[in-house]
Amino acid sequence: MATAQKQLNSTKTEVGGKKLGKDELRHDRITAIAVLVVFAVLMALLIWLASFGNGTVEPIDYWPIMP
Repeated sequence: MATAQKQLNSTKTEVGGKKLGKDELRHDRITAIAVLVVFAVLMALLIWLASFGNGTVEPIDYWPIMP
């Protein structure tokens, strides 16, 4: 029975059948963090802008849109 040698000091990680090095993984993590920060800032901006509104002046009758 043949066995393959283990690589003890491997700097590559296999993700989805593709080997990624430490630099590529670090770049992907930084990109993911940047995307999440931009998303959080945009959500905060939307909530802040929505706080300027006064809502509706007259009450809304929801029954005409009910089936």
